[in-house]
Amino acid sequence: MLTACTQKNSDTDEKSADGNEESIRYIEPNAATGTSMGTVVSGKLPLAHTGQFLALDKDGKLVGTDNTGQQIQQVLKNVRLALTEVGAGLENLVKLNVYVASNEVAEQVRTYFADTFTGEAKPAVSFVVTKLPRQKALVAMDAVAAGVEARDQSEVLHADSLYGVPNRGHVAILPVGERVYLSGQVDPGDLLTATRGTIESLHGTLAYLGLSAEDVAQVKAYLPDASRVDEVEKVIAEYYREKPVPPVVFVEWSEGDYLRYLSTDGEKATPIEISLITSGKASTEDTTYARDSPNYLTYPGLTDYPGYSRIVTVPQADLVYTSGLYGGPSRDAAGQVQDIFRKMKDILKKAGSDFDHLVKGTYYVTGEESSDKLGDIRKDLFNPDRFPASDKMPVRGVGEKEVTITIEMVGMVPK
Repeated sequence: MLTACTQKNSDTDEKSADGNEESIRYIEPNAATGTSMGTVVSGKLPLAHTGQFLALDKDGKLVGTDNTGQQIQQVLKNVRLALTEVGAGLENLVKLNVYVASNEVAEQVRTYFADTFTGEAKPAVSFVVTKLPRQKALVAMDAVAAGVEARDQSEVLHADSLYGVPNRGHVAILPVGERVYLSGQVDPGDLLTATRGTIESLHGTLAYLGLSAEDVAQVKAYLPDASRVDEVEKVIAEYYREKPVPPVVFVEWSEGDYLRYLSTDGEKATPIEISLITSGKASTEDTTYARDSPNYLTYPGLTDYPGYSRIVTVPQADLVYTSGLYGGPSRDAAGQVQDIFRKMKDILKKAGSDFDHLVKGTYYVTGEESSDKLGDIRKDLFNPDRFPASDKMPVRGVGEKEVTITIEMVGMVPK
């Protein structure tokens, strides 16, 4: 049994049960799944973001070949070992992002979580079906945790107990203060040229915000071929040179679909999309940074697109994380999207937030119709001046049979 690091509350309370404001609380926790529909994290707590972990032992050998249970166990062990580096454990989990080889594997992960998260600590969870960057790998995860060791600025840490090159980060601490979400950016060229250009472009955006590579807590890359992850990761590491490389997460999008989603001119493909999560300014008198709400910005030179913001900066505040949400499997694409946003509205209300305070969305779709309906419906629901930063990717599956879209969100809880 995992015991929560601080007193947690029920699915409808807006403060922790013991009055402790420095806590994690769970929205609609479900003993049958070991997870919650959402989690709310106090703005007074530092956060940690991990890299993506496969079921690898310290020597890089895949544990549990063709054995899903053993792989899930090893992946969660690796998450725990990474969190140990920042003075935390599985009881500090806020969100788990799960990457599986099939919907059937997703069901086995859910069963494992139900047997693992039997105490108060029940994180939000999302699933996506994608090819993983190791043959016979069935599951991978990255995590967000709260209540970790405090730092004055972001810090990337390498765990000697985990597989990886010494300068590659397994976990990074986001200190208390402002957090920044950058939507996925793209650059044309072959895969490695585009990776290099995109990383440089993203750090140009950070410089515009007065930030630097040292502020990055997680890099998330979407690419068309998971077998080339090692090459891409090497290019990313080259950019950071002697600095610790932030934790990195990879998702392979559906083969053949990336031209539709990531083409710059209809002919020249941009074969990788990369987004960032970073710490922001600890404090500022800059009037462009409102302190009572997120700021929705665009870096000069980048094109604005309807439906999402290029940059969202979030002042120190409580954050709400939703699980990956689904619509009814019997519903058409529009009905599934509508179902998801109805659920999201209810979760946000219980957290004390709303659509006007969303800061980061991740949308996984399995077909063009779901993608198109999402674009139409969110324009009607979201304030056009307050679109969250977003990543949208076509994938093989979303962790549920007969469902074509899943959506997860991070939102700010206004004071």
